[in-house]
Amino acid sequence: MRALHLSLGLSMTLGLLAAGCAADTTTEDAPSFEQAKSSLSRDTAPNATPAEMASLAEGNAELTMRLYGQTAAKGEGNAFFSPLSVVSALSMTYAGARGTTATEMAAGLSFKLPEARLHVAMNALDLALTSRASDASSDGKPFTLRSVNTTFGQKGVPFEAPYLDTIATNYGAGVQLADFKNQADAERTKINAWVEKQTEQKIQNLLGPGSLNEATRMVLVNAVYFNADWAIPFDKDQTRDASFTNLDGSKSNVPTMNQTAAMKYADTETAQVVEMPYQGNKVSMVVVLPRQGLKTFETAFDGKALLSTMAGLTTEKRVRISLPKFSIAGEAISLRKPLEALGMSAPFSAKDADFSGMVKPEAERLFISDVLHKAFVRVDEKGTEAAAATAVIMAGTASIPEEPVVFEVNRPFMVFIRDIPTNTVLFAGRIAAPK
Repeated sequence: MRALHLSLGLSMTLGLLAAGCAADTTTEDAPSFEQAKSSLSRDTAPNATPAEMASLAEGNAELTMRLYGQTAAKGEGNAFFSPLSVVSALSMTYAGARGTTATEMAAGLSFKLPEARLHVAMNALDLALTSRASDASSDGKPFTLRSVNTTFGQKGVPFEAPYLDTIATNYGAGVQLADFKNQADAERTKINAWVEKQTEQKIQNLLGPGSLNEATRMVLVNAVYFNADWAIPFDKDQTRDASFTNLDGSKSNVPTMNQTAAMKYADTETAQVVEMPYQGNKVSMVVVLPRQGLKTFETAFDGKALLSTMAGLTTEKRVRISLPKFSIAGEAISLRKPLEALGMSAPFSAKDADFSGMVKPEAERLFISDVLHKAFVRVDEKGTEAAAATAVIMAGTASIPEEPVVFEVNRPFMVFIRDIPTNTVLFAGRIAAPK
């Protein structure tokens, strides 16, 4: 049997996956591809239970910190990625996995639910995030949070009907038909153009030259884009240079925003934590400032600690915060080794991978050749813009105010952008040296 490999690409705000965006809502935004899809339409009222959504959030937090440990924590610089994008792309890939491949993917991606219920919960999460749109901000631009999926498959490959049904009903996706065998680079260019459009040009060239070739059979893509103003913007006149101690111990002066306002605040033995909501108050940035070194703190801060930290943000205090402006425009990175380190070896093995739920092995034997991810973030006085993509080749009334808590971010810190109602981490990162 010929071995067929799936290309996976990951990016901060958008993900390229084997699963697709809603065929009825994204066709006009996609390149001109023929499409193979189920006759079933998307389930717009999935019956995911509160317990299932809580389980999904638990797995999201666990995967966030496991990936953080395999990527950000192993470096010395800034890092930013979208666990939402990664899991969105790979959950669609997971829909076609069987046997040991499926077992390893479930464990590696921290899936807590049975497969059928996982897809229902993912559908409910996606629809919930889509509903976060709010009124236009002061500059006329609306709060934007979107996660879009699409898949691109080789013409002539007989995709299994149950797989097409699953991605249609739970992800609103079909398979865009491409010709990787004869024009892989031209198809790569079209897929990159789709990603760029979905991320407002913030994620470009997710798939680099040579990332697709005549052996490619499927590319599953997810793109995430987020742009929102702070609920309480910073005053630009209060921004001034301040000293920041970088991760390597050196010091630099960086533009630092300042304000005093009521915010959710938590104080633990090891860190200060503050939550800054965006307009609409359903999405926020959580800043975790370790009391000692970031490196030491990272070793013990796992998914349970992240959930506990977010759950502890119940008390509102007056906070005097100083936060550096920062932006990160990362290069596309491969997540293959980090995912293999999390126990996903069979999915990347031409010999052992079993994606027979997508395509019968006698027609094409599929395996994941790579997972690519790229992300972007910009934080300033007005708000935050973030984007990521993943490709799988498959972010008072008191008359006398209380003394404000001082939250001076003058050393390396962690950031998490979360959807509050679902407790889902959209983006995660570390700032070792603001730029």
